[in-house]
Amino acid sequence: MGLMRTVFHKDIPDAKFTTVTISRNADGRYYASILFNQEDTPVVAIREAIGVDLGLKNFAITSEGSKYDLPKKQLAKLERNRKRKQKKLAQKTDKTSNKRPKAKLLVAKVSSKITRVREDFLARAISQDSTRKPSYLCRRFGS
Repeated sequence: MGLMRTVFHKDIPDAKFTTVTISRNADGRYYASILFNQEDTPVVAIREAIGVDLGLKNFAITSEGSKYDLPKKQLAKLERNRKRKQKKLAQKTDKTSNKRPKAKLLVAKVSSKITRVREDFLARAISQDSTRKPSYLCRRFGS
């Protein structure tokens, strides 16, 4: 694989790493997950917890009753873009040409962008709520 440009989202601890897992998404981005061997420090809860339920009607509802909706304008634009690119992919029936994998990659990139927008929105909404009150968060996925 060779040398890669990296972006670290947290400080790397002064510990020995045991495992590095490199994964590649459908859109061609690589991600590395690094497992470190270090001593656990116990966390003492000084405030109550907040539960976050990810639903269908509202994107996220906290246990305090705060409701968060997705950024619909931005997502609607991305969804239209994905729909258009999926139609173009469906038209490319010759599976031996190079145009089909290129179209498939474009669909994967737009889908990845939609996923990142949703995850970013959730992170921002939760961090807004968590700066005010809780010491830890619990998330529930599904219905």
